[in-house]
Amino acid sequence: MVVTGEGKMTNGLKAKTAMFTIFLIFTTVLAMSCQECPTEPEYEIDLSVEDYLCTWVDLRVTLTESSNSKYISIKSIDGEIEFTPSYGIIGSDTVLRIDGLQPLTEYSFRAYYLKHDKAIDSSNIVTIHTRETTSSNFRWEIDRIGVHPTCLNDVQIISENNVWVVGDIRLEDTYTYDSAGVWQEPYSGAHWDGNEWKLIRFIEGTVRRPNGIKCFSDSSIWLTPGSICYYDGSTTKQIWIQNYSAGEFLYRVWGSSESDIWFVGSEGLIVHYDGETFSRIPTGNTIRYVDVEGTPDGKNVFVVGHNLKIPYECCVWHFIDGNGQIIYYTDDPNQTEGTYGSVYRVGLFENKAYFKTVTGMWVYDFKKNTSELDPAIADAPITSMIVQDRNDIMGLCADGSWAHYNGQNWSTNDDFYWSGTISCNRADFKGDFALMVGVSRDASCGVIIRGYR
Repeated sequence: MVVTGEGKMTNGLKAKTAMFTIFLIFTTVLAMSCQECPTEPEYEIDLSVEDYLCTWVDLRVTLTESSNSKYISIKSIDGEIEFTPSYGIIGSDTVLRIDGLQPLTEYSFRAYYLKHDKAIDSSNIVTIHTRETTSSNFRWEIDRIGVHPTCLNDVQIISENNVWVVGDIRLEDTYTYDSAGVWQEPYSGAHWDGNEWKLIRFIEGTVRRPNGIKCFSDSSIWLTPGSICYYDGSTTKQIWIQNYSAGEFLYRVWGSSESDIWFVGSEGLIVHYDGETFSRIPTGNTIRYVDVEGTPDGKNVFVVGHNLKIPYECCVWHFIDGNGQIIYYTDDPNQTEGTYGSVYRVGLFENKAYFKTVTGMWVYDFKKNTSELDPAIADAPITSMIVQDRNDIMGLCADGSWAHYNGQNWSTNDDFYWSGTISCNRADFKGDFALMVGVSRDASCGVIIRGYR
């Protein structure tokens, strides 16, 4: 009996021990469950449209959690396009470009946050409608003016039926004495009314060969025959004279208004007119400035220059509200590490400057301070770069050829490249009308090439 009684006590103790153990485990688990559990980080993702054109879109991906590398995928809603970067996105704000889109097409995109190749979150949906490409088909006509040594230097299109051309225009009975012994000056310009060219002498003996022209109207025209002249529709006045002894010579002129005009030329010469005063801009160099272009409001102006002599120098000025700084400089005409080589011409549209360089077209976004290079037209000898829109860019070349960007690709044409017999100095492009001016060497005369799209 004693043994049996001891056995019952042992079994009861075991039962109590087991119950205590269960209670201890339960309370431990309960205590742990009451503690604050670590939460999974939020992986919110936002998608927005940064920019787009005819065949591409730049999408900005914004992530809220930024401690680790992020892997994302972007897909079109229809499932036909999927873009996954091959690298981790460091940080929380990245712009990605998707190419290969079709012009004039609507696309909707969503971004996905990937973890172990699985989507753990998705963004909002963004929608774009790609832009239409422009036509690169032009019909060209050639007009010949004057006799040797006629040379046309610049042109401005006001409309298809209102065009001004300047240069040195000789006829058989000019630059000589007439039968009465009176000296006959050559012509210095021509006006197109849609049907014919009318020759003009801006002023006898003074404005013999203007290099640049800027028209604000038919009765307000600025000329750069080395100095600065103003034509009011009937008479021309020379109102600023360069320093001949220093070798100064003004080539080009651009202005946003009659109280904001810029003139550029040789020996580092940049002149600004504010409607009352002509001011020389100190450049600190003797570079030959060959092109100037600005935004319609005049807030941003770019000047391009390069030397034809040794030592070689090339630079680009950016003026903001009249205050300038050099944003590009090289002493090597060829491309070197970190440079585009020589810069020849500039065109502007909205917040982007388009520079023709030895390496192609350098596109500089001066608000974002970012740059891209399109090497497609690196070999084109472009004398004028006119940007009507981002999908409508015309580069007109010294040899009479031309290149047009329609928003998707460049088209080139050398119909007028006749073994070097045409030399084009400048060009203009407005709407569906393009015009090149220069010299036709085979005919020993001035040449005007009109293009109709």
